[in-house]
Amino acid sequence: MRKASWIVLTEALLILLPSIAQPEDWPQWRGLNRDGTSAETGLLKQWPEGGPPLIWSVDGIGKGYSSISVAGGTAYATGMVGSTGYVFAFGSDGLLQWCSAYGPEWLRGYGGPRSTATIDSGKAYVFTAHGPLVCLDARTCELIWPLDTAQEFQAKKVVHGICENALIAGDLAICTPGGPGASVIAVNKHTGKLAWQTKDLSEQPGYNSTLLIQSAGKPVVVALTAGSLVGLDAETGSIRWRHTYDEKGQAWPCAIKTKLRVSRHKETPVLQCSMFVFPFFSYSPILPLSHSTTPPLSASSSSPTSP
Repeated sequence: MRKASWIVLTEALLILLPSIAQPEDWPQWRGLNRDGTSAETGLLKQWPEGGPPLIWSVDGIGKGYSSISVAGGTAYATGMVGSTGYVFAFGSDGLLQWCSAYGPEWLRGYGGPRSTATIDSGKAYVFTAHGPLVCLDARTCELIWPLDTAQEFQAKKVVHGICENALIAGDLAICTPGGPGASVIAVNKHTGKLAWQTKDLSEQPGYNSTLLIQSAGKPVVVALTAGSLVGLDAETGSIRWRHTYDEKGQAWPCAIKTKLRVSRHKETPVLQCSMFVFPFFSYSPILPLSHSTTPPLSASSSSPTSP
């Protein structure tokens, strides 16, 4: 899968009608609230024959399985060139602003990064397939801090690597390394210092991302590990509720303030009205990553010529 194709499609959607409305930021996986919805108005209800006009495209940024985040007029993408993972930043004109290497990426089945950069307060956070969580300056690409969660928390590698997008909740960056006493951790988003870890939970991660919800007036992090669905106090990491799976991994309903229905441990919960829904298929999340400023390849951009 070539990442360039994702950039062409996504940017076309974002800047088709710049004269009608200023596009809102899409700063993380699945948008502002991780629910796949946008508050944009004035969009085309039907595309013209042949599709929307191409504004710009880029090539040479490697391969991977992440999506694109957009903040402050800059589009961010991750890609693997050779065996190294990079974050790329492109301006609204499609020109490369910077790229930064963050280390080795996943080479086994489905090689390449899975993590979409989470952009928050001028920083970019990437949770790599091997376990390092890195924080970069979103404007200059300077490495602010790295945290190798696999090494720090003795987490075993999962079959297809970490497939998760870092969650920002206030001053915390949250992820699921899946180590002993550290299924889920939170670090200070400015320094990378540990804030809390789930000492009473030692399950490996699933192939999904955490969500932040409000329950009984308090922020709760919902995580789906390889063994259970768990709600954690966002400030302390303490377990507020937990539901394990049955032996067959089949669907079961449960009532936790909000009704929940779960059918498999590998997916991120989909928020639909008052229900969470989990699809059965294991590898396609549905809802609610050294340092260089020189492209590893010719990450070129181009604009189509007028007829």
